[in-house]
Amino acid sequence: MEKMKILFNREPKNAEMGAYIFSPQTLKEALESTLSGIKDIVSRENFEGKEEQALFLISGFEKFKRTLLIGIGDTNISNEKVRRGAAIAVKFAQAKKIQKISIFVPHLKEVSKKDAATALVEGSILANYSFQKYKTVKEDKRVFVAETEIIGELSQKEIEECRQAQVVCENANICRDLVNDNSSVANPDFFEKFVKTKLKGTSLKVTVLHEKEMQKLGMGLHLAVGRGSESRSRVIIIEYNGDKESKGKYLFVGKGITFDSGGLDIKPGESMENMRDDKAGASAVFALLKTCEDLKIKKNVIGIMGLAENLVDAKSYRQGDVYVSMKGLTVENNSTDAEGRLVLSDCIYYGVTKFKPKLVVDFSTLTGSAIRTFGEHVALMCATNDREANEFFESGQKTFERAWKMPMFEEYVKETKSLRADLRSLNKKPNNGAIFAACFLNNFTENTPFVHLDIAGTAFVEEPKPYYETGATGFGVRLATEYLKRQK
Repeated sequence: MEKMKILFNREPKNAEMGAYIFSPQTLKEALESTLSGIKDIVSRENFEGKEEQALFLISGFEKFKRTLLIGIGDTNISNEKVRRGAAIAVKFAQAKKIQKISIFVPHLKEVSKKDAATALVEGSILANYSFQKYKTVKEDKRVFVAETEIIGELSQKEIEECRQAQVVCENANICRDLVNDNSSVANPDFFEKFVKTKLKGTSLKVTVLHEKEMQKLGMGLHLAVGRGSESRSRVIIIEYNGDKESKGKYLFVGKGITFDSGGLDIKPGESMENMRDDKAGASAVFALLKTCEDLKIKKNVIGIMGLAENLVDAKSYRQGDVYVSMKGLTVENNSTDAEGRLVLSDCIYYGVTKFKPKLVVDFSTLTGSAIRTFGEHVALMCATNDREANEFFESGQKTFERAWKMPMFEEYVKETKSLRADLRSLNKKPNNGAIFAACFLNNFTENTPFVHLDIAGTAFVEEPKPYYETGATGFGVRLATEYLKRQK
């Protein structure tokens, strides 16, 4: 991951490329004033400020060698449109091998100056990411933008907001690296070493539960999943104490199946191709806790990463067998490809009984049902508390890491009951799979307010988006940070 340098200036000091973002209305106003010198060129090239429309001027404008005009349209103008505009500028610069760019804060009545500047920072950093670790041909490697100037009349407070956004996005990119890397590299052993190395010297407390400790605790569900792997399962706990005046804690639990073959219910080959993405929840939890430390967020936050590989071996856990959870509830295993909920159940129960949090949130690439419902655009959310669900919804609207609430009615809860054991891991019919999974997990929350975020569709995208290439998105890091910052 290449880090981009962000500068804030009232007047540009870089002459390589200047980028301007316009709606049709603001373009019209600019052509009568600041852009009057290129009015004829803009008219000739039919640039009107439509959404994702771009006009690249090699001759440049003002002091710039090159100028890029970017349109964001005239409907639903938001910070997300500005974020995408910045991404277009960065992608153009990469294509032209330009290493330094200046982006002007747009004047939009629909978006505040602070939000527009923050969106420019976010779009620039997220778009400048590309996973290049295994590229060896120089001509095929991405050229990164080394420096972006944000040009505008910004106060120190507004610049500080932008700096915070920069940190969050840089950590989201670390999450993307973890998810994108080979599953043979980023396995449970790797995660333990990585977390300890990255967080060494910080105020964060890291505890690792290996299989011996997990057995003593009775984590029978989690341990069952990883039985077929040479890389042993473990639980990583990260504690951040940002508010010593409060006893309240927020618990975030992440699914970290570093590779999911489906177990004995083996997946078809095409379904296994991207299964390195099944560690996205645990990766997001790591990046979130690092963000809390970096920004000194005044909250107490616990992160739990449940790590295992779901592979095929003579010791692999089996469909139809009954396993005992840490809570003591027995679970009929209806599919070895429904492993994530087993790992999460023991981790959630461990977390709520040990830390007594005011809220438990899980991030998990859990079900195909969530993808079939929302595609790659929205995370599926289930929650036992409407206030928390609304807070995550609003945080998603701000960050564009959106989540939509689905029900957890009593009828769904009853479906988790088993004839052979206390619970069944999969519903009898191929319906409401994502809701069933949320209801199953809620059996282990001990009545703690619970928000379940199924990020199966949003954590890893097949189709590139304005500031995401194909692959990991880091979904959840910006969302959860915004949520924590909103809490009083």
